[in-house]
Amino acid sequence: MPNRVSLLIDILLDKTAREDERHDAAMDIGEFNDDRALNALVRLASDPNEDNIVLDVCGESIAEILVKRNELKKDILEKLDPIAKRTADAFIKEQRPDWQY
Repeated sequence: MPNRVSLLIDILLDKTAREDERHDAAMDIGEFNDDRALNALVRLASDPNEDNIVLDVCGESIAEILVKRNELKKDILEKLDPIAKRTADAFIKEQRPDWQY
């Protein structure tokens, strides 16, 4: 049986799922310190054709995971669509003002 992270990733990557379902999945997945979750979020947040609402919440969840890990991953942040990057930057600046990048 798939675990919760796998189920959330499936919803997140499902382009036929409703926008609110994908939004909620992106938000919930940020709670997990899981490489699969981070990779799925980065994949979506790097796609300029993705919905703006999904990009926004993916950026926040990416930042949430990085802050939890205490890892500033500039290579990840630089890949993000500008909408996702702006949200990630704001979250990081609020949570970790000591991280200069």
